[in-house]
Amino acid sequence: MFAEIDREKEQTKNESEIFVQNLQNQKAKVEQKIENLLDLYIAGGVLTIEEYQAKKQKLLNEKLDIEQKIRDFEQTGNNWLEPMKKMIFEAKQAKILLSQGDNQQILTFLKNVGSNFILKDKKFNFVPKIGWRAHVAGEPETTFTTWRRG
Repeated sequence: MFAEIDREKEQTKNESEIFVQNLQNQKAKVEQKIENLLDLYIAGGVLTIEEYQAKKQKLLNEKLDIEQKIRDFEQTGNNWLEPMKKMIFEAKQAKILLSQGDNQQILTFLKNVGSNFILKDKKFNFVPKIGWRAHVAGEPETTFTTWRRG
């Protein structure tokens, strides 16, 4: 799974570079339009000051939108890959913890992956946290036969 995530990360990186480059190209086109608009205004007689300012503001807003998209993408990008790797590693660690029988470490692990713990009729129920819901959904029937989810 780690190798697959690394492949996904590389593919996403390539796609990200193309996406950001397209946004940079759009930004450059808008900047060129602003320059052309200024040249047209300076040439005189074609645009009034009001027309120039209105068109310039529209182009500046478009440029700001593109810059915001670039910032947003750089902040989010492929950030989901590292948490996914961490979750896979922790799931593997859970199996090791169960085999070792260290109840304190198991308790610490469970606090990291769930909440609303209930022990009733010798059955352990809990609500997995968001990142763990899909993983835990299949586990009780396969590996963790004594675990129950809420």
